[in-house]
Amino acid sequence: MWWMAWAAAAEVQELTLDEAMDRLDDVPALRIAAGRADAADGIARQVAATWQPVIALKGSYVHNDHSVILSFSDLFAQLPVPIDAPGDATLQPLQAWTATGSVQVPLIAPTNWLEARAAHLQAEGADHTVREQVLAMQAGLVSASAGV
Repeated sequence: MWWMAWAAAAEVQELTLDEAMDRLDDVPALRIAAGRADAADGIARQVAATWQPVIALKGSYVHNDHSVILSFSDLFAQLPVPIDAPGDATLQPLQAWTATGSVQVPLIAPTNWLEARAAHLQAEGADHTVREQVLAMQAGLVSASAGV
């Protein structure tokens, strides 16, 4: 078996207990657990974001080829009875700007409270899992160094 020869040829490095404790950050299992804890924290922040106000702004500008103006004075001038004509009405301006905005503030959102609490508890659980793994590895190192 080629891997046995490689394993036998690999140099065994002895570490002090303090050096081994310092190298715990390099253990892949702990990095994976820490990544999962960070992901759970991110999900908790996403759920909490549903409580934040939402601001939406929208605007537009239109430049038409021609403006269309309805002139009532010409229409009323043809009547046999003199009537004061209303002002002209613009149906399609040459240029038009529009803007709209809205703000949504969640006042009461009980489902969000439950979701946020569940996400927060999951993040805490992931953090506790990382701490548990670190403590288990530290205990193993201490036991190994004591010869137990």
